Amino acid sequence: MKEEKVLKNRQKEVLKLIIVSHINSATPIGSAFISEMLELSSATIRNAMGELEEMGYLGKPHTSAGRIPTSIGYRYYVNNLLELDSIPAKQKRYIERESYSETIDSIEAILERVSHILSILTRYTGIACTSSLKFYIEGASNMIDMPEFSTPRRIRTLLKLFDEKAELVRLFNEDLNTDGVKIHIGNEDSSDILNDLSFITANYRVQDDKKGSLGVLGPMRMNYSTLIPLVNYLSKTIEAVLDEMEIESD
Repeated sequence: MKEEKVLKNRQKEVLKLIIVSHINSATPIGSAFISEMLELSSATIRNAMGELEEMGYLGKPHTSAGRIPTSIGYRYYVNNLLELDSIPAKQKRYIERESYSETIDSIEAILERVSHILSILTRYTGIACTSSLKFYIEGASNMIDMPEFSTPRRIRTLLKLFDEKAELVRLFNEDLNTDGVKIHIGNEDSSDILNDLSFITANYRVQDDKKGSLGVLGPMRMNYSTLIPLVNYLSKTIEAVLDEMEIESD
């Protein structure tokens, strides 16, 4: 990962607004839009965008005059500018209702339900795995409808990711050794197969022993402010379910 540069306040404002706008629109963001939002001159915004591009935080698609955030830009945003949202009460009730269902009587049933919950609530791909890295994946087809994955080449890459699972195994293996929510953004770790993708994971435990991990895989422009708290909350809920049921994972 490249060394993080120190940004000026103006650069932070511009970067944050471009990222938030790109998350919502999936399109390149032009200087005129940012200028209007911040009530600053177009020249001032163009200079700031040029500086951010030179530092690697923004990229310029060939077919557009606007800019899009790079994985480096998203990493800076997540580490320095992100404000986490509260989980809506409706989502909490849904998670608890689905997690404590009477039909759940095994670790397999729980993890199938976890991947389903993540897929439904995020409209991305929900993934859960045991300590032996047995995977439960739901919502893979959700990704195909997104503009980042509209070309045959990107679809093939996605299918390879889900079929071979080598990158998922590597990331989950890394994350099983650390606590808290982990965020993998794009190709920042030199894995081309994760271009345009981000992966948010959290471990679940039973009686203080690590038993596996769960997470959501989506486009790099995913809404981190809502997904990070969601993944964390679901991991804690699953821990409570497993403790109550005294289920032993493999």
